[in-house]
Amino acid sequence: MQTRRLVLGALTAAVLASPFATAQAADVTLRVHHFLPPMANTQTKVL
Repeated sequence: MQTRRLVLGALTAAVLASPFATAQAADVTLRVHHFLPPMANTQTKVL
C-alpha cells in the first residue's frame, strides 16, 4: 500500500510540475543538396 501511495504521489507531482518545466524547441531548417539541374523532372515535380 505504501508503494502505491508513493507511486501515485510521484505521478501527481510530475503531472503538476510538467506545465512549468516545458522548454521551447529551437527552429530547425533542413536544406536538400543534390546535383540535378534546375529544370530536371525530379527537381520540379518531386521535390
